[in-house]
Amino acid sequence: MTNKIQIQRVKEYGNIDLSKNYFLKFAFPKEANILDIGCNYGSLIYNLNCLGYKNVFGIDVNKDSIQQGKLLYDKISKNIMVYDGGKIPFEDESVDIVLMFDVIEHIKYIQDYLNNEVYRVLKKDGVFIFQTPNKYINIPWEIIKHGSLTSWQTSHCSL
Repeated sequence: MTNKIQIQRVKEYGNIDLSKNYFLKFAFPKEANILDIGCNYGSLIYNLNCLGYKNVFGIDVNKDSIQQGKLLYDKISKNIMVYDGGKIPFEDESVDIVLMFDVIEHIKYIQDYLNNEVYRVLKKDGVFIFQTPNKYINIPWEIIKHGSLTSWQTSHCSL
């Protein structure tokens, strides 16, 4: 009897193709060091790696997502890692491009995090690309979705 690891595809948050296509509009050099904060499974950086970007890394606080990503994307499994949400595990000024798609709205003290962590790891001439929901659309959606006027404030504390 052999043990088979079953890879289970689960729903992605956000739109990986739109994020990838937006990133590609900038025509960044293929050797750029890219960090995707809140990478979930690592799908975006996997796609970028398939397009020739070799220095792609992803971090996420969700251990299960990272474990699943390592199974889904063996090619980049060493480049995606669990992260505790505190200090970004990269050296000062070591990253050319920081990506945060659908992440900043989940970080309670976002300005402190940007100043103390994102800008710390970003090179002086680096680029920070982020996307976040529009609060005027997202808040009513979250109220309807959860049937609560306030529950969105826990998961989307920085809209």
